[in-house]
Amino acid sequence: MKTNMTIKVPRIFLIFFIHMTILAILGCSSPNYRYEVHLVDGGGTHHLITADNEDEAWDFIDEQEDSHGAMKILKFEE
Repeated sequence: MKTNMTIKVPRIFLIFFIHMTILAILGCSSPNYRYEVHLVDGGGTHHLITADNEDEAWDFIDEQEDSHGAMKILKFEE
């Protein structure tokens, strides 16, 4: 005959395993980035915009390069 103790121990390990699996999945998610567009003139310190993705930053450069001159994209992890 099984006792309550022998039934509870596997449940505890199962719950622990599920929690650790969830934490591992959440902890290994890909990092988020932000993309800043800066003017090249002046040492690259003049920040123009912050974009959510690289395509948005490139679109800004394509639209504004004639009026602003050379620009660069800086990628930062959030």
